[in-house]
Amino acid sequence: MNSQASRNFSPKRAHRRDMLLQVWLPFGLGLLAIAAVAVLVVLAALRSSPVVSQASSVSVILMVVPVIIMGIFSFSLIVLTIYLAAKLTGKISPAARAVHGFLAVLEHRTDRIANGAAAPFIKIRSILAAAGSLVHRKR
Repeated sequence: MNSQASRNFSPKRAHRRDMLLQVWLPFGLGLLAIAAVAVLVVLAALRSSPVVSQASSVSVILMVVPVIIMGIFSFSLIVLTIYLAAKLTGKISPAARAVHGFLAVLEHRTDRIANGAAAPFIKIRSILAAAGSLVHRKR
């Protein structure tokens, strides 16, 4: 690359050109295609031929059927998950219940120790904040 070409190269200009070609041009062409299809549909509907009515009925069916199938699938999956969770909850072993109880006691004790360790710092901060509030209030 010679010095003249390297001097004229601008990353900002190259970025703008790439954005135009890679983002805005496809976006604009897509919008034009959608607008063209919309205009064609309106023009076809103005003729109000039976072919347009039949095509619209078919297109509605083709749009609604996948939504219904996915809805039924999702509903079935949720029902199955609830059923299996209810079944598994009843089959938890006594050992798991004992471990759960131990962990609950451990959580309670850890929480109590942590709160006890933090209490003096909280008390000092609250006293300092109250004193600071009184000092600022008297001014």
